[in-house]
Amino acid sequence: MKLAKLLVLLCVLAIVPIAAQGAAGILLLAKSAGGPTFTNQLSAVNSSCGFAATCPVTLTVATGFNVFAISVNNQSAGSVTVSGAAVSGCSTATLTQAQTNTIPSSGVGVALFYGTVPTGGSCTVTVTVTVAGIQAAGVAVGLLSNLSSTTPGTGCQAQSPAIATSIYSCGSSITVNAGGYGVCAIGYNSATTMTSTNLTIESQTPLALSSIGIADTGVTETPVFSGSPNQQAGIACAPWS
Repeated sequence: MKLAKLLVLLCVLAIVPIAAQGAAGILLLAKSAGGPTFTNQLSAVNSSCGFAATCPVTLTVATGFNVFAISVNNQSAGSVTVSGAAVSGCSTATLTQAQTNTIPSSGVGVALFYGTVPTGGSCTVTVTVTVAGIQAAGVAVGLLSNLSSTTPGTGCQAQSPAIATSIYSCGSSITVNAGGYGVCAIGYNSATTMTSTNLTIESQTPLALSSIGIADTGVTETPVFSGSPNQQAGIACAPWS
């Protein structure tokens, strides 16, 4: 009888550590199972860029990996692209381009950049174009967290001339993985609030010279936004997961 009780006790002692390890494993999985989040969306516009090749826009940026939507009103004699963007003031970060429009003379277009801001706060985002002539520039930003990769998937972009339409569409669809985010820069030369049938517009600053907005979607689709008709408009999107 004593031998039988001893065997039972030894079995229980052997099982307890295994169960504890299993419980710890379950907790660890639960902690790592959280998907991406998209938060801290803000926007601002500088309407006094002095027709230069660079323009600073000041706004609050969160610490961490951020996506930056940029709009530019181009008053140079030819087309431009947004060739660079950098963060200063709060901390220093050189941003990477995901998508950009080719913006015609006297037109408005957008670009999408991304990068990690070491220390957030009141930051200056300096926008650079290929030829001097920025009349106004806008920046909208959002914080992406819990990503499996900070490198975006294949995106889309389109710049629309001032034609009789109020619906401005990206040039193709973007593939958004389950739980991920497709993030879009949207902008045009109207102070009318932008809306969308398939994007959630998280933040926007309407301005007649160059409105800017940042929007997102959780599904594979061709992103679009709407506003006043007959406007120079741009959209640029990329997916993260």
